[in-house]
Amino acid sequence: AYLKMEDAKQRLESASLESSSGTENIVMGVTFIQEMKNQIEPWAEDIAGLESSERLLKRQRHHFRGEWMETTVVKGQFELVQQVLARRTQTMEQQFPLLQARVSAEEKAASKRANELIAAWGSEKPLRGNMSPSEALPEFNLKKASKHQENLVKAKDALGLEHTAQSNAITECLEEVADLKEVWEAVMKPYDELRDIKEMLWSGVVMRKVRRNLDDLLAEMRSLPNRIRQYDAFTHL
Repeated sequence: AYLKMEDAKQRLESASLESSSGTENIVMGVTFIQEMKNQIEPWAEDIAGLESSERLLKRQRHHFRGEWMETTVVKGQFELVQQVLARRTQTMEQQFPLLQARVSAEEKAASKRANELIAAWGSEKPLRGNMSPSEALPEFNLKKASKHQENLVKAKDALGLEHTAQSNAITECLEEVADLKEVWEAVMKPYDELRDIKEMLWSGVVMRKVRRNLDDLLAEMRSLPNRIRQYDAFTHL
């Protein structure tokens, strides 16, 4: 708990709320402040439990090891976090109108970027079986866009902004990415083995060995789940 509080204090101190900061940094700063406000009560309960346990152990004359951290040290760190959080919350509240405007503008910009990513995925998703597994799944930044969308929702909560209807399109795209990644990872080994067989020099070919390798490869492919075998990546092999 102490290390988490120490990290939280550092992150609170560096959280960006100034108008000169990038909008994405402001969203992350507001989001983290809100998360820490929600974390105060659980940490207070943890410290109360530590104090109670420590008192009980001391009454029983328990011998604490050298690396034992006194509850007072943890409590001191907790109080520092509360102080920094209070200052950062005050700063956030003083800039509410500005922050609300920045977050609202970022929501519109993020929605536009998300639609562009979704359109790119729709036209470039790796469904063709004649692709190689290594080139089948380019980076579409869908996970980053989804995480940013989640942070925007949290930032709007913290700033008292109304929620707009959220599209599930990115989530649906991420599900497709996961499904296709599973497919291409499943066919990667058979693809590599088949390529190695194709690249063998005829002078060194032993037909019986090649036939056995092909039979083993076919048996391995037939053992793949039906959800994999329905894709072109499988049937093309």
